[in-house]
Amino acid sequence: MAKDTTSPESEKGVMPPDVEEELKKRDLDELLSIINEANYYALLTPEEKDEEEKRLNDQLQMINELQAKGGRSKEEIEKELRGMEKELEILGKAQDEAETKRVEAVKKRTRRPIEPYWAKQMIRHAEEEEKKKLTTDNSDELVSFFESALEDGDEIKCAAIFKKLCSDANENEILNYYGFPSTFEGMRMFGEKILIGKLGMGEQRMMGFMSDASYLNESRKHWDTARIVGVKDGRYYWLEPQDHVAAALAEIRKMQPREVARGFNRLGYGGETPNQAFNPGAGRRFEIGPLGIGILLAMADGMTGYIGGEKSEMPSNTVGHLYSQLDVIRRAGVSEKFCKRVEDEVKSGRTKEKLGDVVNTAMSFWAKEKGHRYDPKTGEFVRAGGRSKEEEAKIIEMAKKAVEKTKHITPAGTPEDLD
Repeated sequence: MAKDTTSPESEKGVMPPDVEEELKKRDLDELLSIINEANYYALLTPEEKDEEEKRLNDQLQMINELQAKGGRSKEEIEKELRGMEKELEILGKAQDEAETKRVEAVKKRTRRPIEPYWAKQMIRHAEEEEKKKLTTDNSDELVSFFESALEDGDEIKCAAIFKKLCSDANENEILNYYGFPSTFEGMRMFGEKILIGKLGMGEQRMMGFMSDASYLNESRKHWDTARIVGVKDGRYYWLEPQDHVAAALAEIRKMQPREVARGFNRLGYGGETPNQAFNPGAGRRFEIGPLGIGILLAMADGMTGYIGGEKSEMPSNTVGHLYSQLDVIRRAGVSEKFCKRVEDEVKSGRTKEKLGDVVNTAMSFWAKEKGHRYDPKTGEFVRAGGRSKEEEAKIIEMAKKAVEKTKHITPAGTPEDLD
């Protein structure tokens, strides 16, 4: 999936002249109201409105002519017209048929953005300006700011704070604060329950914003919350989980295994769920996702050499998190050499410097940290919640399909390019 060329990272600086000119004509709150109410007809230029009206008048004339000639029912004629022009849905039960058809046609029109370029730019510019006012990097403080802005119904401020958290690689903090996992699904839940449910954003406005945020997450290598929204016929839509995994893995497979090994933290492979309900000693439970399994199925052989020893390039924290999921990683069929290297690195004690080489203590730490309990007598984890075996089987299957779909993609450059 190609990147959105109007991503927030590319829009900092001077407001484009056409956007600035439009800003003089329109109030930002009015614009947000129009977009959130999906009244996109109000954003069209007079020429575009004339074009849409002419097309709809032609359609209504066709209905009248067909009805006069054949004596058929209105429903039969409408059915025929849907086949002739799919993008127009004729709403027969509407009281004001002409107006309803006009608005619906604008919303459904093809090959035209859901909102004009100037409108999108204007909103993004306002968010970036608000983001510049945030002078703290403390994620707890930013989350508290978000809460206040949410209570005030300040859409631009909420958006700016969320983007700031994403830019700081802390989107997981706000997702977890509201009880959602820091995953693809968590982003969707946050958008629907918080941004729409509490803040009152319109659906398309929310999805466009979450698309922007997801590219910020991608820039921080938080791939499980990246590549989550698509665009078709000018409208945003949530990617299906399988498509999200395939889209993200396609980009990751262009990287060298060394870059993945040393550059990804746990949120490149999966996400965390607030864990207080069943394990008060562990704040969050990490679980590898289908994307993480896909990464390892496709690239573990090349990554193995960068794990272990005093000069290990994979962050010790990442090694520990992968170790906590080693059971499902093994069941997925990931290289045993990779799994053994991860296991040996944790047993060495290097993944938790203060613990020294006390093997059982190190293993217990990672088990507790991720919401599991390690039994040193049996050497096994006792799960304290999380996915069932059936759910794990589904994500393994999803990962394998994504690996197969992206198998033609090869890394660019060489490992030495990273030095």
